[in-house]
Amino acid sequence: VLGDVDNDGDLDVLVPSHSKAKVFVRLNGGDATGSNTGVFSNGSAIDISDALQGGYSTFNSDLQTKIKLGDLDGDGDLDLLAIDSQFSKAAVFLNGGDATGSGTGVFGYGSSPDGRFYNNDLALGDVDGDGDLDFVIATDYDGVLVRLNGGDALGSNTGTFGGGADFGGATNTAADAIYSSVALGDVDGDGDLDLVAGGVYGKVWVRQNGGDASGSNTGVFSTLNTLDLSVGSNNILDIALVDVDADGDLDFVSVGDAGLKAALNGGDATGSSTGVFKPITGPGVVAGSHSLSLGDIDGDGDLDLAASQSTSVAMRLNQGPPPAITSLSPDRGPVGTRVTVTGTGLSEVQGVRVNGIPGTLEGTPTATSLIFVVGVGSTTGPVSFTSTAGIATDPTIFTVQATTITGLSPTRNQRSAPAT
Repeated sequence: VLGDVDNDGDLDVLVPSHSKAKVFVRLNGGDATGSNTGVFSNGSAIDISDALQGGYSTFNSDLQTKIKLGDLDGDGDLDLLAIDSQFSKAAVFLNGGDATGSGTGVFGYGSSPDGRFYNNDLALGDVDGDGDLDFVIATDYDGVLVRLNGGDALGSNTGTFGGGADFGGATNTAADAIYSSVALGDVDGDGDLDLVAGGVYGKVWVRQNGGDASGSNTGVFSTLNTLDLSVGSNNILDIALVDVDADGDLDFVSVGDAGLKAALNGGDATGSSTGVFKPITGPGVVAGSHSLSLGDIDGDGDLDLAASQSTSVAMRLNQGPPPAITSLSPDRGPVGTRVTVTGTGLSEVQGVRVNGIPGTLEGTPTATSLIFVVGVGSTTGPVSFTSTAGIATDPTIFTVQATTITGLSPTRNQRSAPAT
């Protein structure tokens, strides 16, 4: 994970090692001077085994350690929360070893909140609306654990955790009790954090905070709906809730044993924010991807994706829907006609052709409109677009008309004299 753990203004990196039961801290530039070189060194190693308290005597390489950074004690610097799928506790380590906001990047033991064996994933967020950071853990057979900062909804911000309303435990069938991933986000647009958890057989649970879309912010999660990703017996290993279609609500993206899966909030790009997700066909990512991150990789203003695999990282660019025409105005005219196009997906158009002959774009296309000039040599036919997603041909026809001369002035003159 990335975060400014030494308060010098640049991002440092923390890397967990399951086999060594440690978290390694490496400072950007090797120090706390804000050098921001992107070269990471020095730092420290945090031994997390004692804090996790319990587990098996030998490490299983198939299991893993998960970490998050956040201000757990309300002192203004970033603290560390760790879980391991082989240990029965979570572990809190305070930056500087205390709640004084020292921001040294050297972490000291804070507390060991209750977890379960096979703690698979965790997420940090203020689930009870009291202003401090709580956390949730996805587990095997014990459902999802909810742990409140200070053990209550009073905003105590102590960095010690307890209480909370767990759900989906061992009384359920195996398919309904094994949670392999979890994420927090406001999927229903009511201002509080809802919960989305992934499990085996491609099953995903969407649970509303307070059980409704009223913004009650109780930290008690009730099922809104489930999402079936149809991936057989494969696990969902990592989830992100992000706005991939730029409509203002949070969509669903996951990776796992069956590769990349995505679903739009409300099933479309209208910003409905219903919390009901409809799967879409996404770009292929090799099966077995176990974590993902989203950001604007290519600088075009939308969210792209990177997914980690055993020996590589797969990157997929957000290309958006192919361009489509709603109308042409005018839809006929001679070469040189200035045409206004309305439609969808037009912002990434780089070129326009009429029946295969290039025209000239004027100005910068928006998502819903662009202007082009019909090129010399164009004949009647379909309009096609060149965009970042490739070439798309729309069935809409532009009719190229012959240039008609309606008059000359003057009608006669000396050789080489201009005429209108």
